[in-house]
Amino acid sequence: MLTIVSTSILLLTGDISVGVELFSETEGIVVSTREFFYRDDVSDKFWTIAVDGPSTVTTSGRIGRKARRFERSFESESAAVEWADRQVEAKIGKGYEETVLATLTPWSPPQWSTLDMNVDVFWRIIALFDWRHVGDDEAVMRRAIDALGTMSEPSIQTFSDILATLLHSFDTREYCRHIYSGRLDPDYNAISSDDFLYKRCDLIANGRAYYELVRSDPSKVIQDCEFEALLNLDAMAFEVRHPGAYEYVSPISYESFTNIEGWTER
Repeated sequence: MLTIVSTSILLLTGDISVGVELFSETEGIVVSTREFFYRDDVSDKFWTIAVDGPSTVTTSGRIGRKARRFERSFESESAAVEWADRQVEAKIGKGYEETVLATLTPWSPPQWSTLDMNVDVFWRIIALFDWRHVGDDEAVMRRAIDALGTMSEPSIQTFSDILATLLHSFDTREYCRHIYSGRLDPDYNAISSDDFLYKRCDLIANGRAYYELVRSDPSKVIQDCEFEALLNLDAMAFEVRHPGAYEYVSPISYESFTNIEGWTER
């Protein structure tokens, strides 16, 4: 059986020392723990894992809060090690980094008002979407609206331009075919310009990784998904801090069937 010797979280500073030593009650052997953390603009999480014989112990949670602890038993030590290795690989694949948790500096949220809009910041804003609120589009976008709303008017306008550019890039015959594959063919069927636009919005609303996936392989498009509300994000953000309506119109058109080059070849 594995026992956690030290599980202490310093709530005031955000520093953390979680599960840094484990020992086996049967053998008295100290077992080292591999420690990982994940940080982005909204998350500050940790995960640890230790293997002792045919058993594993993992802890996880937000840094600065009480850890969740899980124990698991296996038929053999090799099976436990194999499982632990798979978990480590999966965590690294999700962006976790190995560290010594006690040495981490405190996390602080980004100061969006100090940033200038560019493509990387655009995708950081999109990454703020909270899909736990599916069905309430404004709630999904609330964190993004608030963050973008603290930025300057030129930055909000640049956001509009980047969004229009990305939507325009998906306004092609090839993407239309994949979006409606098995149901409609743009060469033979009338396609709703609004529906095609809203479905292109979904290719961006689901984040940079999905965007890059479908850019490299259009067949990876997930059908029957749309996110019209994305078109209102800039205006809603502008209204957070600025009086009056958002009247900026990007010189790049995101409307369907305006990308002439994208619709030239059959």
